[in-house]
Amino acid sequence: MRKNLICFLAFVLFLPLVAFSQKRIVIVDDETNSPVSYVSVKTDRFTAIADIDGILNLNINQNQRYLFSCIGYNPVEISGTDLANTQSVKMKMLPVELNPIVVTADKALSLLEQYVSNTSKLIPEAPFYINCYENDKILKNDELLLDAKGMLVSKILKKEKPGKGALISTRIQSLSLTADNEYDADKLRKLSYYSPFINRFLLYERKSYDKKLFFYISDSNDSVRIIGYKPNKEYIVKGKQVLTSGKFYIDNVTETIIRIDSEIEPSLLKQVQEIQQSNDEKNVIVDFFNRTIWFKNGLPLSVEEKILYKSKQDTSDSVYANIVIQKYELTDKSNFESKPYKKAKNTAVAYQELKN
Repeated sequence: MRKNLICFLAFVLFLPLVAFSQKRIVIVDDETNSPVSYVSVKTDRFTAIADIDGILNLNINQNQRYLFSCIGYNPVEISGTDLANTQSVKMKMLPVELNPIVVTADKALSLLEQYVSNTSKLIPEAPFYINCYENDKILKNDELLLDAKGMLVSKILKKEKPGKGALISTRIQSLSLTADNEYDADKLRKLSYYSPFINRFLLYERKSYDKKLFFYISDSNDSVRIIGYKPNKEYIVKGKQVLTSGKFYIDNVTETIIRIDSEIEPSLLKQVQEIQQSNDEKNVIVDFFNRTIWFKNGLPLSVEEKILYKSKQDTSDSVYANIVIQKYELTDKSNFESKPYKKAKNTAVAYQELKN
């Protein structure tokens, strides 16, 4: 009997060590390898949510299956055994290239305006506070020249109607920079704060641009609708501004915006390059991409922007990249009211203060 009891206790005590394991999992985008925020993970026993950096700590049961899901991504199901042997889970965005549904451009625009209005109504009433964690990188031929990380806190004093923005006060609360000795950090773009409000199309907030854009609708599945936009064929680039092309991803259940992708069409990019080559611009753009992912409260989860360019002063024909990644979360006024980081207005000023 005693022998049987010892055997039973050994089985009970060691069973959790065999069936379960504590694991830190990072969930990333399959294409960009950037973290995917607030992914839902479900089993038949529990549900967990990853944090803003896509990190999740799990007690993994190797006998269960885990379903990872996030709006705008294809769901991923993985066994406990496989999950216990990996450090990250990759998720693929829903397909972008789809066959347009034949509707009038006015109909597509009308629907999009309704989705913008629906999303705007979810935004909390002012005043409220938002943390923005920003990472700016500058690379030369894929080699890191400068890496700036900062935390910005904003107080939204007043929110306007869709397309009208908001009254916002922003402070830099923390900042760190690592720069190559040969790189002039004064050239770093300032830490910017993308407005947490849905502008009409993130295009200068001017309704007049609607007339220069063509809209169309695509359906990816029962849960997500895509509305695309692009400049009309007659559109010609003038000055330093250019209209982008892009796609709005809509949650078909809530009829709110969940993601926006934008880029510059090749024909328009060529026009921009010709203008920059002929004027006093120091750089010539090679490519541009921006992706904004929205949360259920009408505010953005993250913004990712990448600009590739060549410097006229660089005879080696090197390609530079400016990469900006921002993540947002609601916070309270205590962060905003704390002493700002030396009252620095931008990273160039703050960098000089760090050197001194």
